[in-house]
Amino acid sequence: ISELGYFRTIPYTYENNKNGEPELILKGFAPKTNKFMAKAVVETIAPITEEAVKRLKSITAEGRKLARYFESGSEKFYRHPSCPDVDDDAPLTPQQVTDALGFKSIGSTETFMLNNTGSYSVTGYTLNSLWQIVKKHNMKLNPDFPYQLPYEKGAHRLKMSEALMCLRYNQLSSTLSSSPVFLVPYNRDYYSKRMTSKRIMRGNKEISMS
Repeated sequence: ISELGYFRTIPYTYENNKNGEPELILKGFAPKTNKFMAKAVVETIAPITEEAVKRLKSITAEGRKLARYFESGSEKFYRHPSCPDVDDDAPLTPQQVTDALGFKSIGSTETFMLNNTGSYSVTGYTLNSLWQIVKKHNMKLNPDFPYQLPYEKGAHRLKMSEALMCLRYNQLSSTLSSSPVFLVPYNRDYYSKRMTSKRIMRGNKEISMS
């Protein structure tokens, strides 16, 4: 489970085994041993493994794209699909601020602003000034950025833009939308909390985390 955080976008190769037959080999860094590992995948689940990697690569592609943008050091707002199509220095309406940040309601935007600026106000912003708040909050969420995981002696760290498990904030939520402008580092809980039959209440709705 912890090894997932160290997987590159294509964490496997095919190599011939001792019988000269092609065999799927998972490769990556193993934090338990602080060494690179190569594990042969049982033939019967090799196609499933490939399909799983293909799907993960697809659903995390936007995260890697966003990570590369943060890495570029650009001072311009990240132009995701819901971002208002206005000039970078044009005054934004509260709804445009909400759309730029990817929230569902102006109330959610006000709460975000309060937590990050000390004021509920969502007026007086441009994409340029909003981007400074976004960058600061992204670093709060990802203190080791551009890397995926904290530094550990002897460990090999991947940049988020290189990692298979590069997730956007709330991407695994059952009720909230994936953030278009914030990333979140890989956490073992993303796996373990979803491999369970436990059901929990979210508002007045019972859901399964699986």
